[in-house]
Amino acid sequence: MWPLDEGDPPRIGPYRLLARLGEGGMGTVYLAEGSGGERIALKSIRHGYADEPGFRARFAREIETSSMVRAEGIARVVDSEPGDGGQRPWVATEFVAGASLQQLVAAQGPLPVRSAGALALGLARALAAVHGAGLIHRDVKPSNILLTVEGPRLIDFGVARLVDASTSGGLTRTGTSVGSPGYMSPEQVLGRSLTPASDVFSLGSVLVYATTGALPFEVDEGANQHALMFAVVQQEPSYGQVPAELRDIVGACLAKEAADRPDMSELARRLSAYAAGPGDAEPWLPARALAEVARISGRALAQGEWRPRGGGDAAAETPPRPAPPAPPPAQGLPYVPTVTAPSGPPAAPAPPPQPPAGRPGPTPPARPPHTHYVRQEPIPAAPTASPWGGRQAMLRSPRGLATALSWLFGLYIGFKCLAVALHSGFGGEIDGWKRDDWALWVDVDRLIADAATLVTVDLLFFAGIYAVLLTWFWRVRGNAEVFAPGEHRYTQGMAVGGWFIPVAGWIIPGKIAYDTWYASLRDRDRGRPGERGWQTNRRWEGRVLLGWWWASTIVFHLALTVLFFLPGVLEGAIEPDGIYFDRMLATNRWAIFLNLLCIPSAALSIAVVHRLTELQEARAVRR
Repeated sequence: MWPLDEGDPPRIGPYRLLARLGEGGMGTVYLAEGSGGERIALKSIRHGYADEPGFRARFAREIETSSMVRAEGIARVVDSEPGDGGQRPWVATEFVAGASLQQLVAAQGPLPVRSAGALALGLARALAAVHGAGLIHRDVKPSNILLTVEGPRLIDFGVARLVDASTSGGLTRTGTSVGSPGYMSPEQVLGRSLTPASDVFSLGSVLVYATTGALPFEVDEGANQHALMFAVVQQEPSYGQVPAELRDIVGACLAKEAADRPDMSELARRLSAYAAGPGDAEPWLPARALAEVARISGRALAQGEWRPRGGGDAAAETPPRPAPPAPPPAQGLPYVPTVTAPSGPPAAPAPPPQPPAGRPGPTPPARPPHTHYVRQEPIPAAPTASPWGGRQAMLRSPRGLATALSWLFGLYIGFKCLAVALHSGFGGEIDGWKRDDWALWVDVDRLIADAATLVTVDLLFFAGIYAVLLTWFWRVRGNAEVFAPGEHRYTQGMAVGGWFIPVAGWIIPGKIAYDTWYASLRDRDRGRPGERGWQTNRRWEGRVLLGWWWASTIVFHLALTVLFFLPGVLEGAIEPDGIYFDRMLATNRWAIFLNLLCIPSAALSIAVVHRLTELQEARAVRR
């Protein structure tokens, strides 16, 4: 959840905007409040789509069609506006307070088999209702599945259909793939006409991720989405790590041919063993997962309007309103109150919050026949001594390496200043030889040897600094993967190997540095896509500093490469017919200039290392 931007309106339609829930290529999703205090998720469509001919009419048809689906596992459409008066179209759906499957698996690991079975059953029932209405979801993936205390909920239904139709002039089209590569069916990758079997394949991929934390198709780390899409079409899925109880179901869902896959009703029948019985007191998620879901739900339900104050880092937030009571239990899944379970016997429930004056309180839901509590499992306490060694074992502090790098770069700047001074002395000596038009051979040999010694010391400094720098770079890249899993363009191995690839070594490490810095920022400081189209226009702290640092790093590498050859150029000025002092003077001036060029890169490196280490330390504490 992010604060509203300064350019965000206070209201859209009859809804007051409270915060940003997310942003994608098609539009921005807001947490909003209706006139009766109800919370909704409101998606405002970008002008790039809304300005297309016929889009508003297609928008109205798609939303009307989607709103006809009624299922417990689908976030239903409650309101919409096609924007016929020139305003931006928007659609409002019921707000689902929960964590996404992607968030939960990334933070806490794969789900146990019982939870994964209940997840599959809930999704199969929801998609069966979608298919029963003659529709296809088209974008079943972990980030579109929210986990609540009552069960899983599918979101973004209808939006994928709208994107699929946005450039076709109709409600369906072929020849174009719309979806997320890791969860698309082979026919969707190939741009063919889709059937409900496409959602079955996506559900199978989601189950592999939920139970293993990995995709069903193995590709090399760092491979792009085209390699993944090729694997979906050509390779056999890998799901050997899926629990045996669900392996056959997953295999049936991931059949290459659509006709070989079961339909959602058949899947729901085969998964019926995971439905909660009338007296089943066992929650469908583990205690740690339910505690995280409850934390996220409580924050979202109590969120007041959140806007930046004066354009600074601080955010002005209205006092949160009491969270409304939990909705009634979903059919077929166990009801679990939003309670974080402490160790020991359950405490007595707190009295319900009183509604504000003048507003009638909500009607409490009917209590189920048996009160179910979260199983009393110990929840690991947050680390107090150090944020680096607790819940996330992958996090490692870069502070020691950053301190060493700062000292090394500082010494290197001092060495470069000394090299400039020595080369200035060499220039005066060569100038004197030129005026006298002669020089002792021993003096010339000594000067060339001194210049070669400076280059040797420079290279030794370079090797030592880069050994520490690459270790630090590896470490901060690994931390960034924990902070923002799946958001990086290159693997952690490329944080070291990328520097040694010819030509690409001037590009790949810079991109890794950008991704690492971006992942280390606070969520509210991270940039968002631009207003029109898919082009990303990120506005975030440190972007300019990183740009200057990487440009100076490229200049540094070029300067050091040329410096390596200068002693040979000086020696080449000595020929059998005499010594060319003008050539030696010009070479020495280049040496002074190139040594000076290296100093800004070292200084900026100190600033980048220091600031990125600070960002990661602050992010680790907030986890």
